[in-house]
Amino acid sequence: MNLMAYMTNPRCLRTLVLLGSLSLFAACSDDTAEVSKSVECASGEFYNQLNGRCELRGRDDLPGNPGDPSGDNNDPADAGAPGDSPDAVDPADGGATPPDAAADAGGHNNDSGDASSNPDPAECGPGAIIGKACAPSGAVLSGATVTLEGFDCDGQPYSVSAETDRDGEYQFDDVPAGRHSITVSIGSYSGEQAVRVRPGHTTDLSSDSKVCLDAANVRIAVIEGAYDKVEGLLADLQLSYDIKGNDQPGGSLFFPTAPAESLAFLSDLNAMQQYDIIFINCGQLWDNFQRYASGSMSTVINNLVAYLNSGRSLYASDWAHPFVETAFPGIIDFYGDDATTNSARFGFAPQTVTASVLSPGLQATLGHNTTSIHFPHTPPTVLNDHWVVAQGAGAQSTVHLHGDVQLCESTTSCSQGGAMLSDAPLLISHVTPGGGTVFFTSFHNESQGGISQDMEEILKFLIFQL
Repeated sequence: MNLMAYMTNPRCLRTLVLLGSLSLFAACSDDTAEVSKSVECASGEFYNQLNGRCELRGRDDLPGNPGDPSGDNNDPADAGAPGDSPDAVDPADGGATPPDAAADAGGHNNDSGDASSNPDPAECGPGAIIGKACAPSGAVLSGATVTLEGFDCDGQPYSVSAETDRDGEYQFDDVPAGRHSITVSIGSYSGEQAVRVRPGHTTDLSSDSKVCLDAANVRIAVIEGAYDKVEGLLADLQLSYDIKGNDQPGGSLFFPTAPAESLAFLSDLNAMQQYDIIFINCGQLWDNFQRYASGSMSTVINNLVAYLNSGRSLYASDWAHPFVETAFPGIIDFYGDDATTNSARFGFAPQTVTASVLSPGLQATLGHNTTSIHFPHTPPTVLNDHWVVAQGAGAQSTVHLHGDVQLCESTTSCSQGGAMLSDAPLLISHVTPGGGTVFFTSFHNESQGGISQDMEEILKFLIFQL
């Protein structure tokens, strides 16, 4: 084909145009590469290939701006961490306030975080915390100690404590801004969480973010009894427990033996020390131990002393009183002859005692200084006659409740009421030399329908003191 024919052929003409374009593009690319390789710009500048000059990097945070070639708005000069968008930078990083850090309508925030870091001292200032403590069940927790720990604006350790009121509420003012830990503790129980405080804001821990006790760290053993059932109350408070036997004799009708599981448990100190608290319900456990395993009693008592002196807790109600009296004879003066444990079983029922609330902790819990303690007696379902009477307490013991009580008519009969005994202790506690806590109540702790609000609060107070 001659040149003129080639030029007039449309397909050949398109080929020539394409070849010419590729040649021009290659030439431009080579020229550009040579220029960019030969120009070095100062730090913070870039070479603009469009005008052939070095220019400062832009920081207008617009997609595709020259200072942010990736178009992702994450210029290294921004204060946020790599990959953060500027409007989500944590204030502790020096960037903008994140959306979830904005104060609520009341000027509060409840943002929590790691308690290991604080803001820059230049940004540090006082804030505040309001909160509410709760039991594992979510019920309000009065009389608990709340401790706030962290670092102040100078980087020095910071710690302050408060006690919850009757409604479980507490407040801290003038708290250094930053991340802290807050702990609620009472008796053997505690709960902890991290909290962030911002200058000029009140962090609210009284609703969804309230601090509740963590029951998982407290192990409870219960020995069942014929006349009381503390297990019901523990279940109501969402406290888990293990049953470690009961008060009923083993063996057969004609050849009875001691309650095997409970005797084995109280005879094994290592097994006992796997638990933080032991509850012994009112029942016939002591009687059946004495009757069928008297040779093991010294081991049981010695183990209880060692258990409590290792910092653990024991609660005994009513007819379980000999375990307290024999292990620690000086902490409660029970009615009658101390050499005969049965002589203290001299309380008449039914009766209602108007009791004085003596301890400040229980006064704060109830909100008043008197309350009613009931001793119901409706055989055969509820038995309370011959309940154990205390007539005094040791100097190192705390009497939380006392009142005037009616005794049985005689040592052989309790079908009718007899004389009155003034100021009989009804709820007593004692801290042993080893830091353990002993609680005794003359009344029962079974969670029953119709239980008064005061009694519910008293029992909750008792359990969380252990």
